[in-house]
Amino acid sequence: MEAEIADVDINSENTVLHSNENIDLIPSDIGLSAIELSLNNTMSREYVMKNALSKLKSKVK
Repeated sequence: MEAEIADVDINSENTVLHSNENIDLIPSDIGLSAIELSLNNTMSREYVMKNALSKLKSKVK
């Protein structure tokens, strides 16, 4: 998310964990709550994660 906010390209190879059961995971950490607070006054903040995930989705397929 920090990379998305800073408009940096997100490396899908280091972000997405692939399992043997055809499930892809993106781990999170406590930093996500700090980003949530920084987005508090941002217009359309609910779409920041959606946009970041859609960029990753197009790279992972």
